[in-house]
Amino acid sequence: MKLYDLSRRVCEWERLDEWRGKIRAILARNEAGKISPFHLLSLPGMSASEQRACADLWMKARIEASAPKRANLAFTFRSFAKPKIRLGYLSCDFHEHATSLLLVELLEFHDRERFEIFAYSYGPDDGKGMRERLKKSFDRFVDIQALSTAEAARAIHQGEVDILIDLKGYTQATRTAILTFRPAPIQVNYLGYPGTLGGDFCDYLITNPFLTSPGSADDYSVTAKCQRSSVGQRSGRRGIPASWSWRRSDANRCEAHSIFLLYS
Repeated sequence: MKLYDLSRRVCEWERLDEWRGKIRAILARNEAGKISPFHLLSLPGMSASEQRACADLWMKARIEASAPKRANLAFTFRSFAKPKIRLGYLSCDFHEHATSLLLVELLEFHDRERFEIFAYSYGPDDGKGMRERLKKSFDRFVDIQALSTAEAARAIHQGEVDILIDLKGYTQATRTAILTFRPAPIQVNYLGYPGTLGGDFCDYLITNPFLTSPGSADDYSVTAKCQRSSVGQRSGRRGIPASWSWRRSDANRCEAHSIFLLYS
């Protein structure tokens, strides 16, 4: 897959059929841990069922290797009434990052009468304003960067989190393997990675009908919970006024020029 990544970077589009053939052969041989599901998302022409198979194989060896530690911990969950539902957000992107830009207002608008929200962070502190803003939006901010996978899972379990929300999936620097220890009774994939995680360690995917079509449910290892709106939530409180208008001449462009806008 490293060679595929290099091939893609230099725009060797004529080799796409070759790469599809090689990857399908690996999947057919059930070779575990060879193909990153995140990389596979970038290869056109691969089916949702092939993506599911890739995710299952990607985690297979990791799950088998951690079996003794998981058996030793064997987390259980107390059944008792709580005044609030406790949500735990797991990520390495609690700093100046696209994930945080999409997430921060959602955190700030959580109903604090019904929910407690904890952060479990395994990323760096960049010392910028977003980091401090995020810390203020959580009821508890726990740095698990220095902990092993098992130790991080134990910390989350000790926090008695009701719903653990993984914001990374299989993107860069992920520690989604923490979920395989089942530190929370309900585990959710949200925002960072819209594909299936494979395995049996995640229960739900928060998505929308555009990202996850209703007919693709069998190709996911989780139950998809679809929103009508976009997956990333922004309040719009710093949005464009309804009375605002814009013309090409405002940017010293003639009417014949095309203008490309980025909404994020």
